[in-house]
Amino acid sequence: MGTAKRVFDTAGIAWRSLRGRRIPYLPLDTLTRLQSDRVRGIVRHAYETVPFYREAMDERGLRPQDFRTADDLARLPVVEGGLVQEHPERFTSTAGGFGVQPLHSTGTGGLGRRCVLWDDEALLGQVATGGRDRAVLYRLLGKHWGLRRLSLFPAESTTRAVIRYQHGRVHVPRFVRQTRYVSLGLPYDVIVEEINRFRPEVIYSYGSVAEHLCRYVADRGMVFRAPRVWVYGADRLSEEGRSLIRERWGCAILSTCQSVEGGRMGFLCERDLGFHLNVDLCAVRIVDRDGRDVPAGQTGEIVISNLINRATVILNYRQGDRGALAPGPCRCGRTLPLLERLEGRTSEVLRLADGREVLDNVLVHACKEVLKGVIQFQIVEERPGSFRWRIVPATGVDREDLVAALRAHAFDVLGPKDVLVVEVVDRIEVPEGGKLLHVVRQASPPSPGS
Repeated sequence: MGTAKRVFDTAGIAWRSLRGRRIPYLPLDTLTRLQSDRVRGIVRHAYETVPFYREAMDERGLRPQDFRTADDLARLPVVEGGLVQEHPERFTSTAGGFGVQPLHSTGTGGLGRRCVLWDDEALLGQVATGGRDRAVLYRLLGKHWGLRRLSLFPAESTTRAVIRYQHGRVHVPRFVRQTRYVSLGLPYDVIVEEINRFRPEVIYSYGSVAEHLCRYVADRGMVFRAPRVWVYGADRLSEEGRSLIRERWGCAILSTCQSVEGGRMGFLCERDLGFHLNVDLCAVRIVDRDGRDVPAGQTGEIVISNLINRATVILNYRQGDRGALAPGPCRCGRTLPLLERLEGRTSEVLRLADGREVLDNVLVHACKEVLKGVIQFQIVEERPGSFRWRIVPATGVDREDLVAALRAHAFDVLGPKDVLVVEVVDRIEVPEGGKLLHVVRQASPPSPGS
């Protein structure tokens, strides 16, 4: 990319980020009008250029003009992740005139990896949207520039891919922000050494990584130069983990709510009361098992509609998480709706035969290319060092090749004494709660006489 274009993009993003910081405080009717404008625009685009939505609307006798607000999106069918994975072309816009960037979901939610195309301008605009949660971060740090941050993710994760793309388009001077990238694939001892050497003010990671790494450090009594703020996303940080990080090292904790399908959907309020939802960019519904909206305060399944991405269009999409909307406005003064409970993904520790423990998302990332051919999966830990990986292959995938490839990539993480059986099944039942558990520990058989 030419220098002039990069300077132009950088200036544009800086201006959008500065203006965007006031959006969370707009009057509610202004925010609703902004959201409704984007609803009408994306529905019109979907009807004209996206096969799935044109057919769905024709079958229901609907036209774009029937969609005036986000409430009208409930008239569309609820879309499951497996459908997007098996038939991505059905959700891809046939319109030209914009560049696209392919992003892949991690697959850590128990579904195989899904490829979602983002149009360039929408993906670049996510940098500006990040100004909303960065405002919270800087408030916690008590500063506005000169940030030292460490990014702790798998080397080939989607997070790193997005960062590389955005850094290729936007120039951030080192005096504004200095970032060190550390691969999650390194041993924890090496990761701790890197953190101690760099001494970041902020660490970005998955929630499960933050918890497991800090438990590892605390258990061994290691010297740890903890950051002032730990920012996590993608999966949950347990209450025990939050207490450990806060009480032992005095870290403030910030979280973001985002996905490949929905983009930057929200950010944790500094009052720690829930996630403020960027509903001007991604509409959110909370529904019951039949797809009907539930009242504020009641827990249900999260259904999202991405209002800005024109490449792979995602409307009325079952996110795979559960949550509840707050019944009233947040006391912080923001008018963005508050998701007061988010029951998202939780990564699990897999216990290996040699005594090591690894997070399941490390194993998933090692197999990420293979998982493109998998609709659902579930890892069953039968005992430490013995695993059964249940998979539902996509249509047309050679099952023998899939199993062989999965085993080969899995043993990049597992040890030579570990046992892995890959079991091909037609379906994995989703429990009553609506969330597929991607790691299950098999109960030990009762002892004699019990």
